[in-house]
Amino acid sequence: MEDTPKRRGRPPAGGTTPLRNFRIKDGVYAPAIAIARARGESLTDVVEAALSRYVARHRDLLEASSGPVPVSEPCGSCQLLTLVRRGATVRCENPDCPTFEAS
Repeated sequence: MEDTPKRRGRPPAGGTTPLRNFRIKDGVYAPAIAIARARGESLTDVVEAALSRYVARHRDLLEASSGPVPVSEPCGSCQLLTLVRRGATVRCENPDCPTFEAS
């Protein structure tokens, strides 16, 4: 059996998180990274918190859309990122999940 090479860094806490790329001006990025480090946070933590507040503030725009809106938390039963919001209802769309209800 071959030895698999060790990967650098720590493994993802809840599975694989998709990599995102943003263009941010140096005048915003440099102080943001300095403040995050001083607070013991990662810039990912800061950006995720800011985007979460942004989504919460503008949820009415999402609910006005015609289709389902993905929820960024895993399903409590199957642990997959398959939750969607339709109006005020949140449900899992994984057909193998015990909570799945066909529409």
